[in-house]
Amino acid sequence: MTQRRPGIIIMAKEPVAGRVKTRLAAEIGNQAALVVYDNLLHISRTAARSAAQQVDGQYGWWVAGDNGLEWACTFDPDADAHVAQQGDDLGQRMTLAFEQGFARDWSPVIMIGCDIPDLDAAYIVNAAEQLAAHDVVIGPANDGGYVLIGLRSMTAAPMNGPDWGTAKVLDQTVAILAKHNLSYTFLSHRSDLDLVTDLDEFPELQIARKRD
Repeated sequence: MTQRRPGIIIMAKEPVAGRVKTRLAAEIGNQAALVVYDNLLHISRTAARSAAQQVDGQYGWWVAGDNGLEWACTFDPDADAHVAQQGDDLGQRMTLAFEQGFARDWSPVIMIGCDIPDLDAAYIVNAAEQLAAHDVVIGPANDGGYVLIGLRSMTAAPMNGPDWGTAKVLDQTVAILAKHNLSYTFLSHRSDLDLVTDLDEFPELQIARKRD
């Protein structure tokens, strides 16, 4: 029998000006928003890579965009997976990504996005540890959604039902978990960067940097 190991899914978009951080771009412009998103991508990569090493797991990129797979393979060739997102809406894309993660013999599976300026490896490692005792772990966002969700098994999949993009997402997700008698726990709150008011807390993200 194949030994199952923790897996980390990074849900991302191909970084193209005008197609990422669109609400932020409406306030600061497409190119400035692209710089912010590029910095967020690097934060997600660093945190996921380090966390995977610490929990003896793997991580990968689930990417949307016309050339998303090509970009992901170039951006992070050492990742354990590069997968094109599938599905008609966010709930479907998340559900299918989890199914694909578990099909790789990953367990538990933790999903993060690329909107989290204060993400670090310790946050993801804590999520993996919490899943030893709970069906689901959630990292709440300050806007009423969440920045991380982890599942111990695919039977605990609460992505179909919430009104995505609203402040009701977290409460609705918890209601779904309670309805199905699934145990859950919360991590500490993290920022979900979508608007210029969110960016005020992280001005360094507006600076383009040289990368390794």
